[in-house]
Amino acid sequence: MKRPSQATRPKRGEFTCPDTAFLMLYPELAKGLCDTFWDDGKPRKCWTIKISMNDESVLIVLNDPDSKLVAFTSAEGLTEGLSAIEHALQGDGVSWRKSKF
Repeated sequence: MKRPSQATRPKRGEFTCPDTAFLMLYPELAKGLCDTFWDDGKPRKCWTIKISMNDESVLIVLNDPDSKLVAFTSAEGLTEGLSAIEHALQGDGVSWRKSKF
């Protein structure tokens, strides 16, 4: 059986994000969600994000499966929540906690 052609893998330190607008607005978050390699070139599991909404707020949970850690925030809206996580990732400090999963 003939193997289907494979897309070229990104070089070390490079990654692709399917949503360029998201990448421009939230570069650190996009990197964690899309970059499949650590800085040393070894493969890594990308973060996952879960978004829940109710009448009053939005809850965003960020999961790092390699570290078995989670971080979360709540905000009045989705944009505010994503911005809060991005600012924390850029240096304000993300409060990572041990995952129970």
